[in-house]
Amino acid sequence: MKRAIMILLNCTLLSLAARGQITKGNWMVGGDASFSLDHTHYVNDELPTDHGYRALISPGVGYFLTDKLAAGLKTDFSFQPYQNATGPTETKYTLIAGPFLRYYFLPAENIINIFGGAAYEHRFRLPYGISSNIYSVFGGPAFFINSSVAAELLAQFEYSKDQENGKTKIFRLNASLQIYLKK
Repeated sequence: MKRAIMILLNCTLLSLAARGQITKGNWMVGGDASFSLDHTHYVNDELPTDHGYRALISPGVGYFLTDKLAAGLKTDFSFQPYQNATGPTETKYTLIAGPFLRYYFLPAENIINIFGGAAYEHRFRLPYGISSNIYSVFGGPAFFINSSVAAELLAQFEYSKDQENGKTKIFRLNASLQIYLKK
């Protein structure tokens, strides 16, 4: 019992000391990993519908332009086995890069903060060389472990249209870790 009280007391003291560095002039470095289920339908119906899953790793860096507002760049690398109605399972490798904006809604001193944002990215898919533009919105809670580190849960919706008129809509849930570098 005594040990449980000490652990609870230490956690309470740690959480009181945790304050996010989401103020002007600070940097954030981090990334996330995700798993999603995909479904692509082609408008001209000449190509069969694709379906599969995707594993994604996304590192990124951002700079706080003002208190609670960050702008930055992120990259994604994904691995996607998929199958369409007429062929065997194939694997797509995708490289994506582009800018993002992120805004924290609660006061900077909060241990738990809520953020939202938007991103534009350009995707290049191998082995086919098909490129596309991706538009996404995202949001979720950030749990500040201390003043420099936050664990985040992220819900994201993406829409993209490629050169062959393939439209893809993706909903994903991510877990990420952000490191905030003080001035």
